Amino acid sequence: MMLNIPIVFTIDKAFLAPAYVAISSLVDHAEDTTQYEIIVLYQGRIDQYVETLSEIVKGSRHKLIIQDISNIKMNVPKITRCWPSIVYVRLYLSSLLCEYDKVIFSDVDVFFLGDLAKVYITNIEGIEWAGVAAENNNQGAIVHQYYEDNKHPFIYWAGFMVMNLKEMRNSNWEKRCNDNLNKYSDMLYMCDLEILNITAKGIKRLPMRYVYLQSLYDAKDIEQAEDYPWLINLYSKEEMLEEREKAIIIHYAGKVGRIGKIWLRLKPAEYYNLYLKKLPPILKRLNNIKRIRENVKVLIKIILEKVHIMDK
Repeated sequence: MMLNIPIVFTIDKAFLAPAYVAISSLVDHAEDTTQYEIIVLYQGRIDQYVETLSEIVKGSRHKLIIQDISNIKMNVPKITRCWPSIVYVRLYLSSLLCEYDKVIFSDVDVFFLGDLAKVYITNIEGIEWAGVAAENNNQGAIVHQYYEDNKHPFIYWAGFMVMNLKEMRNSNWEKRCNDNLNKYSDMLYMCDLEILNITAKGIKRLPMRYVYLQSLYDAKDIEQAEDYPWLINLYSKEEMLEEREKAIIIHYAGKVGRIGKIWLRLKPAEYYNLYLKKLPPILKRLNNIKRIRENVKVLIKIILEKVHIMDK
């Protein structure tokens, strides 16, 4: 029996190339009994680019829906380079997607290694969303900001969620989010993540395999991975190794090396580079321009650092 899974991605111009890779790897790793209804919500004048994503599902059983949401009203108290306005969209999916009671939300800076049917059928009745724990929720949190009003035992990543939109509509979710956006507008650091954690009355914990960080996945020695020192406070080394073998999603969160995002590196991991090579010409040109700019910035920074050391 075929299982239809609605999955939502939100993008702007900066994330067109990784969106193509994410959706392509998602489709390529779908089981024969899984049918994805891929919903791409975008902001900005990128119609000519975003339409190329439709090529991914041509001739397949999967469906791709593209929607411009540039004009929707959102409460956006803070924007940074890492947290542009598009990240806030996930707070408003319960009204944007009224025809759906349950969806998966995923960031696009990911690579799918497996099927999502098992996680989609997770029972979240009476719970607003399910996600992967990132840190223990206490004042000793190393990477994430602690809020006293966050009553959950863990701080959860917002890059992958199974969302109960029906429950959110019933629990006045969006008003509660807006209230918290106003209340914490001057404190926000990881904007959407913090509001999602504070606002939720209930969050169900998912296995680490659904947000498996790039630094751990690519590391020859997992103890040398950049994110290992703080993750070890929540996950044992054995659990990290076991989850790496079962990883469903590699997430390119944080900054690994001077060029953080894998699609901007001169030499990305081979499994990812195979998909970059398949980018439509218009997306490939766009990504190559950004890649050159980012690498030139890094080169200039390295030169300036060396000059500074020599001056000393």
